[in-house]
Amino acid sequence: MALRLCLAGRGNQLQIQAVIDSGVAAGGRTDRPEIPVFVHAVRGEGAVQRLAADLGGPTGDPDTERGLAGTAADVAAGVARYRKAGATSVVLRPLEDEPDIVGWMRWIGQEVVPLVEE
Repeated sequence: MALRLCLAGRGNQLQIQAVIDSGVAAGGRTDRPEIPVFVHAVRGEGAVQRLAADLGGPTGDPDTERGLAGTAADVAAGVARYRKAGATSVVLRPLEDEPDIVGWMRWIGQEVVPLVEE
């Protein structure tokens, strides 16, 4: 059974990855566990300000960042940072006050996902 870990909020992802890797090695395993990360993504005018008011602004560093905001390219670049830090999957979620959840989901699927490299 693969170890499942959800990283939410602040946390040093590289340090967490090192702890996971040492546990995998200590257990004599050769497979790598899944590491999903849940991240807020905010779009539209005032996205950075909305994110900052709710969770703290984007920092460009997955060790301190609590969300992604801006254009589809900005959010896709943020997803790439999380993946580079060791996340095996990045789950984007809206802020609770997202006024158009269907539009947000469409934006993620049609504009953000195509920009994320596999």
